[in-house]
Amino acid sequence: MNEDHPTDNWPEKSGEYKVVQFMINDKPYLRFSDKDYTHHSIIVKTFIDFEIDDYIKKYDDIGMLFPLEGINYKLPGMGFAKIDVEKKTAHFDRISGDYEIGIDGEHLRLIKNLYNDWDISYSEKGSTKIIKL
Repeated sequence: MNEDHPTDNWPEKSGEYKVVQFMINDKPYLRFSDKDYTHHSIIVKTFIDFEIDDYIKKYDDIGMLFPLEGINYKLPGMGFAKIDVEKKTAHFDRISGDYEIGIDGEHLRLIKNLYNDWDISYSEKGSTKIIKL
């Protein structure tokens, strides 16, 4: 498995993005993508980039999904992020409709430890309360 990858791919422009939270070999990763992409496509691209091939796809009534946990990975959270590059602020919220999970606060705390110069906040699944890290 190739692990020579940055922890994240923070957007270069301010805006709203889809985001998937990964733990790969117990290391936290964040992957952002334009809203036109699905959370599933972010997972596929990341699995290809990291050469993760130990997953098993499952089928359900909406199509093919990946399990939230495999041998070398976990998918602790998914949702959306509002990024302001100039102000270095990021707010994470909402859920992935297909995977039915929201943003994971513990994972974001691990990311925040790597990016102390960013103001990071999130809202838990089903809540409008904003939690600042």
